[in-house]
Amino acid sequence: IDAANVAYYQQNNALGRFNYNQIAALTLGLESAGETPLIVLPKKYACRKFHVHRKETGEGGSKKISKVKESKRKSIYDESSGKRVLQKSYRTHTNYKSFKQTLTDVEEKFLKVWTERNQLYIVPGLCLDDYYWLLAGVVCEGEGGG
Repeated sequence: IDAANVAYYQQNNALGRFNYNQIAALTLGLESAGETPLIVLPKKYACRKFHVHRKETGEGGSKKISKVKESKRKSIYDESSGKRVLQKSYRTHTNYKSFKQTLTDVEEKFLKVWTERNQLYIVPGLCLDDYYWLLAGVVCEGEGGG
């Protein structure tokens, strides 16, 4: 289980958080189907407190996006006219807010139970967790698992 993607699913809003309940629900669903899931979790999320970023919202929960801003002008060669033309490139800036999330007692219990059941692999800091869950999937498939 790619825990980071599962936990952040539909959480990019003003009340969003790293949602351990979503990981637990998927784990339970897979176990109910006879699977033995491995939860691959970046080290950051195994700590009692960690920083997360989410989009700021305006009134009524609508996404607040800052003005589209011209970032650069660059000269490119236009083959159709045979001339150099000035091209504008734009980027959209979305406002994000950082906050510190503290694990609840229930979330800490999830981590403890997954560790005791040997279902949790914590990816070392500064490593890309996607490589770990992809590799685990390939290795399990090669051993006849799934």
